[in-house]
Amino acid sequence: MASPRYAHLKRCLKAEVLRKRPAFSWWAIAGRLLCEKEKRFYFLWRLAEYLHTSPSRAQHWLAQKITHRLYYAYGCDIELGTCIGPGLRIRHYSGIVINKHAHIGANCTLRQNTTIGAASPDISRITLGDNVSVGANVCIVGDNLQIGNNVTIGAAAFINKNIADNSVCYSRHVLVIREKELGEQTL
Repeated sequence: MASPRYAHLKRCLKAEVLRKRPAFSWWAIAGRLLCEKEKRFYFLWRLAEYLHTSPSRAQHWLAQKITHRLYYAYGCDIELGTCIGPGLRIRHYSGIVINKHAHIGANCTLRQNTTIGAASPDISRITLGDNVSVGANVCIVGDNLQIGNNVTIGAAAFINKNIADNSVCYSRHVLVIREKELGEQTL
């Protein structure tokens, strides 16, 4: 009988690498990895996540090596220990930073330059529900934040408060510090 960790790995790989294929098989996974480069990130990160939850120190070390390689190859920094449900979609890998205190539900979509982090990492947790779509250049930072299910967060939003289920949110405040003088040089 398969362990819950192994079952979770297979469920995530089915949702992220195979997507619409009817049945899971390691041969189908290998075929997708050979043909589609973007699927390699999901496979390697899920493998690192699986190894990180193992009691073996050697597997922890290997998990850290894999995440370092992913960081340098894709520019995407998802800390080991982050809990992410199946169906993760990353539209553009560059600049994604996710703190290990984040808990992300199933079918989450992230876009480039997204930061999800706790303000006080010792006591804080950020929870994103299922079916959350996060736009580009979004910063979700705070203590014990709850982002509900079926939420869409628009581009360039700064989120530091809870968001209810079935919401669409964005940042609309633009602060003009001062107006430039005529002919003033830009930096």
